[in-house]
Amino acid sequence: MRTKLLLALCALLALTTPLVSGCTGSSGHGGGSLAPGSTAAPATAAPRTNTPAPLPVYGTRKCWPIVFIHGLAGFRNIGPLDYWMSVPDRLRASGFEVLVVQDKPFASIAERALEAKTQIVNQYPDPRVKINVIAHSMGGLDMRYMITHLGMGDRVASATSIGTPHHGTSVADLIGIVPGPVQDAINIVFKAVGWDMVSAINQLSTHYCETIFNPSTPDDPRVSYFSWTGAADPMGSGANHSVIDPLFWPTWSLLDNLEGENDGLVSAKSAAWGQFCGVFPADHLNEVGQPVGLTPTAYDYKAFYDNWASSSKRAASGRRSIANACESAHVRALM
Repeated sequence: MRTKLLLALCALLALTTPLVSGCTGSSGHGGGSLAPGSTAAPATAAPRTNTPAPLPVYGTRKCWPIVFIHGLAGFRNIGPLDYWMSVPDRLRASGFEVLVVQDKPFASIAERALEAKTQIVNQYPDPRVKINVIAHSMGGLDMRYMITHLGMGDRVASATSIGTPHHGTSVADLIGIVPGPVQDAINIVFKAVGWDMVSAINQLSTHYCETIFNPSTPDDPRVSYFSWTGAADPMGSGANHSVIDPLFWPTWSLLDNLEGENDGLVSAKSAAWGQFCGVFPADHLNEVGQPVGLTPTAYDYKAFYDNWASSSKRAASGRRSIANACESAHVRALM
């Protein structure tokens, strides 16, 4: 009796062993092994691919997008009035991809820079996409802060500033001597709509730019920095100068005595940053085609932006460069 029971247990063990090993993977076929006699092919995992998504192509010219950042008291547009006076639409019609940033008109550099970055990343979320930034006035400081402090050094191919007070402006110094209580009282009105005029003006001072902002905001070696500025005077008598708008006569006089040639709000000396490309005949408003497109005949602002944009090319490999942009004949012809 015992012998028969022992033989039955051995037979049962022989039948169940293949099933157990197939579930545990000990049969050598892994967890997907089949029972004896099966003719089905073992299941195989789908092949993995590491092919990256194609790099986005922008515009018919296949250039990196161009991003415009406005200055203090700036805007994208107010009704039919465009801060950049039809330049973005003109470039789009020429095959460029263009984004116009809308920051707070009055705020600190850090706050405005964060707003700019947020809009850029939302518009171009692919981290491989680079941009060519063109910034006016205070926008150039926002641009530099965004690159250095907000991790945009790997996203910006070129950073071009126009009429930016990189070293501050004596006009802001003059406003800064207004007693603090008076500034605070005026700022109450601005803060009611979420703006901060006092911080904006103070951060445009020569002291702030030279002793705080510039030392803490070094250029990113991966980015090509360029700068331009306009110059004007009451008679338009200087070399590459236009006749300045009477609105700027008081501030022009202040800057002329303290810093030399200027556009009415920013001196040429302060506007120079990175590769300084030169001075063209325009006051601070003319630099962006204001007022309402009425600029000096010696300065064709539409041609200027057309030519500068055309100098910013993306190579087929996905890298872009500006080759001898400042020395190119068509840009120099504007000066």
